[in-house]
Amino acid sequence: MKQVFEAASCELSVVAGGRLLRLRSAGLTCLLEGWQGPLPPALLTGVVVDLHETGDCELQAGEGRYLGRISGHQLLESAPTLLEPLVRPFELGPLSRRVSLALLGLLRLPGGSALLRAWHERRG
Repeated sequence: MKQVFEAASCELSVVAGGRLLRLRSAGLTCLLEGWQGPLPPALLTGVVVDLHETGDCELQAGEGRYLGRISGHQLLESAPTLLEPLVRPFELGPLSRRVSLALLGLLRLPGGSALLRAWHERRG
């Protein structure tokens, strides 16, 4: 038996008609693919996911114990700080933000889209 996921509390999402369970806690997500078994409630506390070598999966929580079979699992760690430097060059400054909002407000007027396009081409 191998423990692959543990969280004090997590949110459970059922995707693809119950075939994919997504356990989401702060900073970590566990995907259980090909789930065959009873569906747990949407909010779980004290969650531990154990995998057996036979492909069985045991989901223990404060709300109960759920046994099922899975075809695979994935652990995803969210790291928004990795993408921040990539997005920073495309952020609008305070002046550009005000100009773009004003141009978006002018879109409904004749020639408004041409003004917005010209401003965007000049920026890029």
